[in-house]
Amino acid sequence: MAQWINRLGSRLTPGRQALARRILRLVALLFAAAGLIYLLLLAVAPLLVSTGMARNTLEDAVSDWTGQQARIDGLPSLRLFPHPRISLPKVTIFHRTSDGRVVLARIDRLSASFGLIDGILGKPLFDDFEIEKADIRLTRAKDGTTDWQEDGLLAKAIKADKNPTDTSGSNRARIGSVRVIDGRIRINDAMTGRQIDFNDINARLSWPKLSSGLSLTVDASLAGRHFGADISSSTPLKLLGGSDADLDLHTRLPGFTGHFDGTVNLAGNYQLEGPVNAEITDAPAFEQWSGMKLRGLGTLMHASFAAQVTTVGDTYRLDRLQASFDQADVTGIIEISPRPGAKAVMNGTLAFDEMDFDQFLDSVMLLPVHDRSAAHEVAVPNWLDVDITLSAQTASFAGLPLSDVATSLTVSGDHRRVDVIDSTLAGGTLTAMVNDAVQGGPEGQIRLSIENADFGALNTMLHLPGPMPASGNGTLTATLALGRPIARAGMGDLSGEVSVEAGPGVIRPLNLAGIARLAGERTFFHLGDTGSGDLAYTSLSAHASLSNGTAELTEADIATDAGTISLGGLLPLTSNGLALSATLTTQQPAGQTSDDTATQQPLSVFIGGAWPDPVLSSRFPLGAKSLE
Repeated sequence: MAQWINRLGSRLTPGRQALARRILRLVALLFAAAGLIYLLLLAVAPLLVSTGMARNTLEDAVSDWTGQQARIDGLPSLRLFPHPRISLPKVTIFHRTSDGRVVLARIDRLSASFGLIDGILGKPLFDDFEIEKADIRLTRAKDGTTDWQEDGLLAKAIKADKNPTDTSGSNRARIGSVRVIDGRIRINDAMTGRQIDFNDINARLSWPKLSSGLSLTVDASLAGRHFGADISSSTPLKLLGGSDADLDLHTRLPGFTGHFDGTVNLAGNYQLEGPVNAEITDAPAFEQWSGMKLRGLGTLMHASFAAQVTTVGDTYRLDRLQASFDQADVTGIIEISPRPGAKAVMNGTLAFDEMDFDQFLDSVMLLPVHDRSAAHEVAVPNWLDVDITLSAQTASFAGLPLSDVATSLTVSGDHRRVDVIDSTLAGGTLTAMVNDAVQGGPEGQIRLSIENADFGALNTMLHLPGPMPASGNGTLTATLALGRPIARAGMGDLSGEVSVEAGPGVIRPLNLAGIARLAGERTFFHLGDTGSGDLAYTSLSAHASLSNGTAELTEADIATDAGTISLGGLLPLTSNGLALSATLTTQQPAGQTSDDTATQQPLSVFIGGAWPDPVLSSRFPLGAKSLE
């Protein structure tokens, strides 16, 4: 600085140099005088600033701001350095009614800064408020009004903001900054019938004056669960006054973030319009924070969501919805309609590029619960009624790959229903219906139809052991019922009918000649002892009746070139056991008379033990040559 002054002085004439030095000395003198005056004021301030005056002024300021009565029961303390600040303990805010006094807030300590000159003059203007351990009660009536809506400065400012002809200037009142330490707010909302308690509130509000924008950062806990939020608005008076206002809201939860930036109206039912997005970055952490396991999302690690929200009447519409669940992308339109005292209703359409049908059915409680101790699990039917249609380019269910899937989901009260309207499986068409109730109502019902599918491809997908169709197209239909809700059911609860029809194909491994040979040699033998081989069939049909988890094979015929194999018996679904009889009726060769075949008996065996290697027992042992 001195070098700069010297360089400047070297460029001036001697007369101007003298004038510049006098100006600099004058400026230095003014600064020194100001500092001296400030130090003198600090020295005499304890004698000039009245603690009682500051206390009464702040007490009046609280009353003016809230429109309620304020009372300070504790002894105030005054600090003058480095900035004048007053602290008031035991502050109570209340209003009087015909029934007595209603306490709205209790504050352990309220402190604020003020200007030194204003304090000496007896007209302190407070700023930089700090509120410690405030316990605030707020009640919202059915008409949307609250018990804090009185004629305070804030209420007047809100009214002035709504009235363009108002010249009172109340909406230009100064606030400054407010810090809240370890606060609590209890909200009783008659409109929704809910009571909400926010605890452990630590917040910082920046609001220079009522007509300007505000920003708020808050950390708190709800029902013991901590969260954070960052809020800002350029028109806070409109926001608080129930008019359309801009709002930028960021929420922060463990493993979860959310953001809304648009227009909000807090009057009556909340109105929203603008983009909203959310992201689950750590699903296990979010589940731990929420204290509940979300059915169908047990393996989810990451999810994101973005949409344009619009309020139409009482319905929130999510347009241009885009979501991702562990890299599976979803698009669509959703409408959510809250209902006081009842579950919200969700309608819409969703299109998946990939879909996990097991997770989807589990989320609506249409899969059995594997962990019986998971009583804390919640699912979609616990908090939503749903009527949506879904489509997926590809989907998986129980290891089966589906494509071009069209599905509808309906949840109403305790009832849930899923219809697979169309899908492709193994070159064929799969349709299905699952209908159930959480408790009471109809028993679980399942209808399934697989038409013209490649049974060999199905066997390869399912990796089923034992003799199975290795080729050939066919149809399977099933109509099943359970005596209890599906979520609590097992294989032992199944009853109903199952039918299978198939055209030409091959069963592998099945060696009919080996069975015939061992049937003539032994009374008992394992199916695995008969050797490998293929059994070509021209047609296959079977029908089974299920009751309490046991399938009775009432009709089953496999037509082959060697003859017709007929089966019947029982198949317990809760184990790999079986008890079947099988009979091979050989075809009469051309030119053979009935007298020639009268002495021949069909091959008949009993099949028992456990699948896939049961034990066979021949009833009518015959020579292998005649059977071959």
